[in-house]
Amino acid sequence: MDKQFEEEVILKVGQSTAFEIPFKGNPQPKVTWTYNGEALPQEKRIESETIYNMTTLRLGKVKRSDTGNYTLTLDNSAGKVSITIKLTVLGMYLCCNRGFTHKTYVKD
Repeated sequence: MDKQFEEEVILKVGQSTAFEIPFKGNPQPKVTWTYNGEALPQEKRIESETIYNMTTLRLGKVKRSDTGNYTLTLDNSAGKVSITIKLTVLGMYLCCNRGFTHKTYVKD
């Protein structure tokens, strides 16, 4: 697995994304996605899919609570390797200034 996929991603509330990670391994490795070291949240808008030599994690309509570390671990008899994708979801607030309303995106 190429470490080039280890990155920091910044999204705005309501956006969607998919992390597609190709890999090789013999024997075919067991694929595990985790969120902040725990199992992925059981929500319909968060799903993982793995086919031969490719795994995808899809996040639909992200929320600020989705901010965190998404870790992919590949494990077989030859060893174990992991990469982590750090996701930051910026929240949206409406701000009023001198009669004008505009949207501002902030972390916290």
